[in-house]
Amino acid sequence: MKIVKVAIIAIPLITGITSCKKEFLTAAPELSLSDVNAYDTPARIEALVNGLYVSAKSGSLFGGRYQIYNDIRAEEFTNRTSNNVTGYNVYQGTNTSADTYVNNFWNQGYLVINRANVFLKGLDENQSKLTPALYANYRGEAKFLRALTYFSLVQIFAKPYVSDAGASRGMPLRLLAESSTANNTLRSSSVAEIYAQILKDLDDAEADLPDTYTTPLLRTTRAHKNTSIALKTRVYLTMANYTKVIEEGNKMVPAAAPFTNTARTAHALQANVANVFVAPFTTSESIFSLPFADTNAPGTQNQLGFYYNVGNLEFFLNQTGAGIYADPIWPASDARKASLTSNYALTATNTVRRPIK
Repeated sequence: MKIVKVAIIAIPLITGITSCKKEFLTAAPELSLSDVNAYDTPARIEALVNGLYVSAKSGSLFGGRYQIYNDIRAEEFTNRTSNNVTGYNVYQGTNTSADTYVNNFWNQGYLVINRANVFLKGLDENQSKLTPALYANYRGEAKFLRALTYFSLVQIFAKPYVSDAGASRGMPLRLLAESSTANNTLRSSSVAEIYAQILKDLDDAEADLPDTYTTPLLRTTRAHKNTSIALKTRVYLTMANYTKVIEEGNKMVPAAAPFTNTARTAHALQANVANVFVAPFTTSESIFSLPFADTNAPGTQNQLGFYYNVGNLEFFLNQTGAGIYADPIWPASDARKASLTSNYALTATNTVRRPIK
């Protein structure tokens, strides 16, 4: 009888184990999801939002090349190596469509834009998976990143808006989720059309985004209302629409004391500007930053230190030319100049930068 009892108990146990194995083998892998399953849960949707930020901070875009190309197109730095791989063509203004490294920058920008478009489409199709507040939040973040990317690209690949009120040729304005090459022949929109879409996205983002977040890290690394407003002030400044610059700026910094909007993220300048550049990099002066960990290497010859630090030193600070360093409106007593440049000096030949002992 004892043997019979054991056998009866063992049978359902074996059945249960077999069932579990089948479920385990057919479970959707969390690290590799099809578009059918990607929006199944709030956690997965949040992971997609985080992925948009990861794409934006690529070394080919905001994690390196965007900063570098903006630095070296003006008079602030002097090239030392004549290396096209590290931007010499950009520095000279001789880059062409065959320039692989500029192409990488362009391609990464449109990758971010299309990923935002794909996400927005999927988000709308799965709105019921989220609370209304989270749905709006994520939609606002995607539109902010799309606007930021378009604004960054149009400044480098098109004429300034103020040269002809945006009548010049701009870039392809992609607002649909693309999954094939069928729309690769999309014509370029005008600069004015690009700017109009940037402002529309930022207005939408301002309406959708939360006033603030619960931690300094989130307030610095995730878009909120002030993030969108701050970018709008920069867009309007580029358009020379100073009335709108003031109007938008007053939303963040009211004209009356205490000169901060306490209903939102309360931004304020630091008493010492150097505080902005030390850990944990989340001061109230920081409106938006992309976080980097030791594991987030921007890739070969994309890292900022490669360009400006002793050792490689592709470019060095222009101390005597038309750049801002020698401009009398930026005196030596300015805390930014004193704090950020006082530890280094250029040699007499301006070829190697060495620490001041």
